[in-house]
Amino acid sequence: MKNILSIIAILALFALACTKEDNEPVADEFAIAPTAITYMVKGDADQQEQESEESVDQEEAESDENVVEEEGEENEEAEEEAVDPAAFIASFVETYFPETGIAECIETEEGYEVTLEDGTLVVFDSDLEWRKVSCKHSTVYISVPEGIVPEEITAYVVENYPENTIIDIKKAGFGWMVTLNNKGKIKFNKDFTIK
Repeated sequence: MKNILSIIAILALFALACTKEDNEPVADEFAIAPTAITYMVKGDADQQEQESEESVDQEEAESDENVVEEEGEENEEAEEEAVDPAAFIASFVETYFPETGIAECIETEEGYEVTLEDGTLVVFDSDLEWRKVSCKHSTVYISVPEGIVPEEITAYVVENYPENTIIDIKKAGFGWMVTLNNKGKIKFNKDFTIK
């Protein structure tokens, strides 16, 4: 509305400044003009308002499309992140226990309990993170593979118990529980200090 009034004021000033060739005011010619201009401007304003509404509607539609696309991307990412438990467990075994295979895989309420052909036991939670690896009964592996054991625990055992190997490791609420072949159990806090 302010724009319309501004345009009318500018046109009125322009009309006053204009004169005929003989310097007579042209008030008679512009007597009808402000009304005509007002309608024209009002029409333009209505058209601008309609275009503005269409623009807002289009932006909202694009925004809705973007939301749908983002939701679609999130769903696609969720689908990509969804891991096949059987494939993941098979890959884990191939990586850390290549000299044996899977004898049995049982789905439990907490996750998966996997027994390997050599007697090794691996327990996974529902997020497929290993919770326990035990080589106590293995006929092939005399210790838990170093790639599974955190470096801090391996370093501590090598330094303090060089004659021992880790035959069992378990993630617990307090941190880690490690069983050595000739020493017994060692508890580590989450920051890998002895508990």
